[in-house]
Order: sequence, then C-alpha cells, then structure tokens
Amino acid sequence: MSLFDKILGGSKIHDCETYRSGVPGVLVKSPVPRVDPEGMFTAWLLPDDKTLLNNRNGRANANGLIELKVKLVEKYRSALGEAVKALVGRKVRVWGAQVNNDASDGKVEFFPAGMIAGALADEAAPGWVSEIRSNIKDPANSVVHRVLAASDASTSHPPPGSQETRSLTTAFPYPPPTEVPHQKFAFEIRQTANQATDFQLNDDMLKKNLDLVVTVAGSKSGGPGAFAADVFLFWAEDTKNLR
Repeated sequence: MSLFDKILGGSKIHDCETYRSGVPGVLVKSPVPRVDPEGMFTAWLLPDDKTLLNNRNGRANANGLIELKVKLVEKYRSALGEAVKALVGRKVRVWGAQVNNDASDGKVEFFPAGMIAGALADEAAPGWVSEIRSNIKDPANSVVHRVLAASDASTSHPPPGSQETRSLTTAFPYPPPTEVPHQKFAFEIRQTANQATDFQLNDDMLKKNLDLVVTVAGSKSGGPGAFAADVFLFWAEDTKNLR
C-alpha cells in the first residue's frame, strides 16, 4: 500500500480484476475451514499451480496456501460451514477473485471465493445417495460431487467486484462405464441451500460430461446468494424406481 493510501485510509485489497475459474488443488485439513461469528467463511487451498502463490511483487505466500474467503448470508452460514467439512483433504476446484491483501503483507487470496466443487469420498455420501446406490447393479461406477457457491454478504467495506452477479460453470465427467449391459448414464441433484441463485444442468453426451452452471446473485441484483448441492452421477437400466 502506498503512503497516499495509508493517509486516506484507502483499500488494502489489490488486483481484483483477475477472476480465476476452476483452479485445481487440495482443500487442506489444517488450517481447518471455518465460519467466524460475523459470517466470514475461510478455507485454504494447496494449488496444483504453485505460480498462483506469487503476489504482484513476485513474493510467494509463506505457508504455500491460498486463503479462500467470502462472507455468507446469515441463513446459510451453518449449512455451508458443515457442507465444506466433507471436502477437507479432497481434490477440489475453486473459483474466485484473486487479490493481493496488503493488510497481510501482500498475501495472495481468493476474496471473495465464488465456488468450491469436489467429489466426496464414498463414506461421506449423503443418505439419499446411499439409497440409490443400494438399488443399482454397479454402485462402484458412480460418484457424488459437492458444490458450494456464494456471493459476498459484506455490508461495509465489501471487496471490489463482490457485489456483481456471476455465472460459474463446471463440468463433471461421467464415471467409468459399467460392464453391466443396458445401463444408461443418469444423474440426480439435491440442494441443501439456495438463496438468490439459479442453476442449470446439461448432459453433454458428446464430451461425456454433466455441465453445471450456477448463477449467484450479487447484492446489487437481489443477492447476496448462497448455494449448496450434491450431484450424483451413476449408471442404471431404469431410474424410475430408484428413489
């Protein structure tokens, strides 16, 4: 931060014009993801691409991690705080505004973080997924993804650009095809949070992807929004009587 900014109390957040989409990495176990009493959600990513750790002065984050931050609407703070726990230690993809935070020695952060998506371990699957798996012939050839998204709910000193509405897109590849004959690709989505958001699913049979577009309203357009859902991809002969 320049002396001019210090005197006038200017922003300590820089370079918010860079928005990252689908950054791969591991959501680390320590520091533990948390939601503080004011609603600030915080988690930490170990990115595959270590060049993302370098700030505008070429200095890397000391702990080798990128902090993910977004202030959540009060209604869904608990739900998103609980939902992220099953992604800890897992490979994820992350969307967010990349900033340099001069209040923390120019540290690179994603603030606000827009979306986190990752596949759950089988033992972490919600009950409704376990029920479907018990009724299909090859449950090993299935996968459940968890998706969390939000726009920033700060009412004072919101990070630049945080009040915008964003549409965030991810693609889930089909699970490996089953050897059981006459099986067709199928999917199911169940939401646990949805405020000021919309989503669309598209089965791209050519690329063998299930595409998900989540639009999260910013505070200028009816937001802030919050979204959490599990998306189950599987193979089945007939899905009519599975749930």
